[in-house]
Amino acid sequence: MHCKYVSNATTLNGNLRANTKDMFNAQFHTMLATAKEPSGIVYVWRSDKPIPRLKDSSPIIYIGKTKTSLYSRYRRYVEQDTDTFWDRYEHIMSGFGGISIDIYETTEPAITENEFLFQYQMQFFEAPPLNTQRYKTSLLDDESYQRFGLTNVYS
Repeated sequence: MHCKYVSNATTLNGNLRANTKDMFNAQFHTMLATAKEPSGIVYVWRSDKPIPRLKDSSPIIYIGKTKTSLYSRYRRYVEQDTDTFWDRYEHIMSGFGGISIDIYETTEPAITENEFLFQYQMQFFEAPPLNTQRYKTSLLDDESYQRFGLTNVYS
């Protein structure tokens, strides 16, 4: 994934490989403790093995953004998030391996997230498995469309 606003990309230490909700929460809290910086990021959750998509397969399971740090974004909601999505996390971990999290430092989190969602959608014809939203055409520039041989009919 690429975007002109990204200045650095890293992967958090650790991997979520839990058999229970409690173990998942503990592992997630440990990962978050190392993610208090930077702020203004896009984060991408990945499975160890690619997951079949409508077109091809991809290890990307979620693309998100926050103006704060990943720690600030999730620390209060780990248990609630795990309760909501445990069946999906469990299915992904049991069938496609552990989950890692990539961090992209960006000056424009909303635009970068949108660009990543657009790139994913163009490549796989659908959103990542845990994303409930699609990209917003209003946040794309002509360069985004040109990479895929498209014309921006919205400008």
